[in-house]
Amino acid sequence: MEIMFGVLGAVLVVALGLWLGKRQFESTVDPELLEAMRLEKSDPARAEFLADKYFTRGVAREELERKELWALAPNDMGAAQELRRRLVGDLAADAEIQLDTGKSGNAGLGRTLEESQQRTREQIAKLDEIMSRTQAI
Repeated sequence: MEIMFGVLGAVLVVALGLWLGKRQFESTVDPELLEAMRLEKSDPARAEFLADKYFTRGVAREELERKELWALAPNDMGAAQELRRRLVGDLAADAEIQLDTGKSGNAGLGRTLEESQQRTREQIAKLDEIMSRTQAI
């Protein structure tokens, strides 16, 4: 009997944990993206539209933030460091994608990733030059 109560208690704790985890997840994810996830099986076209809209908005926001950071970087070391952190993250993401897709033999994707990494390295070099001038002042 004690074992049965122990198992029942454990099941209740797990269920409560899953419910709380789901609520936490839903409170941190954009409602539009949650709706897209909910519609994935019943209305895939609408789900794809909502997801595309959400991610397109995110890309536009990121581009605007980077443009602002570039404008601030010559006079604001914090902005320069934040921009550099993001650029280094871009290199890491490209390298990870290269590892994940390297076995597929997609030459076009490999070339695109290499070009992206080269542009990012050039931006980091330019930013490092700006940062060294800012520190010298």
